[in-house]
Amino acid sequence: MKRFKIYTENKNTRELIELVKSELEAATIYFATGIWQGSTEESMVIEYITSEVDAEIMRRRLRRLMEKIKIMNRQEAVMLTIENVQVEFV
Repeated sequence: MKRFKIYTENKNTRELIELVKSELEAATIYFATGIWQGSTEESMVIEYITSEVDAEIMRRRLRRLMEKIKIMNRQEAVMLTIENVQVEFV
């Protein structure tokens, strides 16, 4: 399984959540305080987990979502991390 995390500034929160809902069938959103170049900013992390088979398709889809977020938040950059994870359901 792959875990993707999109890191963005927490601006336009309601609109951003609606955008994520329209683009992804499932996700977890975390709110945090980030530090960038010595300043603090409210940040948002959007987490999405998918199978290894669908990972490359989702990576492209998430990059398109990131472009929309970047424009919406008027940001210089939005960051994506990709990790291998093991998942168990009970």
